[in-house]
Amino acid sequence: MLLRRSRRHRRAACTQSQALAIINRKKPNQYKVAVDLMDRIRHLAPAAGEPHRFAEFLQRVRTEHKPKRRLMAEIDKMGWQHDPA
Repeated sequence: MLLRRSRRHRRAACTQSQALAIINRKKPNQYKVAVDLMDRIRHLAPAAGEPHRFAEFLQRVRTEHKPKRRLMAEIDKMGWQHDPA
């Protein structure tokens, strides 16, 4: 059980790094891919024993990348603005 949780933790961390890398490239046509990865984190984090990971990551992305209107629009389409879980 602990091994599975550890794998899920690594997978969530890796997916988070991938999403940030895509966002930091500043290529708006790839923001949907980043948001899809964020959705994967939303599902992986609770299974990894990190239920707050997604909410914290979402808040970080919203704060640090607020000027990226197309990214914010993709996030808003997911309906995460008020209820991240």
